Amino acid sequence: MVAKSEVTQLVGSLNAYYTEYGHWPDFVGNGKFLDAERNSQLIRLLTVQDIANNPRGITYFEAPPARMSGNGLTNGITSEGVLVDPWGHPYRIILDADQSGAIASPYPKDPKPKIQAHAIVWSLGKDGKQGAPKDEQTSRGSDDIKSWKE
Repeated sequence: MVAKSEVTQLVGSLNAYYTEYGHWPDFVGNGKFLDAERNSQLIRLLTVQDIANNPRGITYFEAPPARMSGNGLTNGITSEGVLVDPWGHPYRIILDADQSGAIASPYPKDPKPKIQAHAIVWSLGKDGKQGAPKDEQTSRGSDDIKSWKE
């Protein structure tokens, strides 16, 4: 599946950036990149469009341009620099901003309240909504595609 491959590749790209520089860029803030604008900040960084935060000019991530289909946008990078999933929704990303080695789960009702990672990425799936149909605080029963295991 394209979305699973992309979330895995994106986590690998973010980890490679962190390994290369030993820290996240200054704009990370709370580490949450949950909308199109914040998503595009990271994608610009990983695709060498933000030299100030990637001074070595390393390409960490490549994706084709997003294009329109009969169902709307398809996966790829939009003209605004947003990486979208196969259903046209921006991927959601959280970085370990405090460098503790753990990230609070975006699904508070899932079994793991903390995920041992420096970066997590997920797609909202075909329905474009966070979590399960009747409970956005759990991924169980949802079509969301996550980079981590429970």
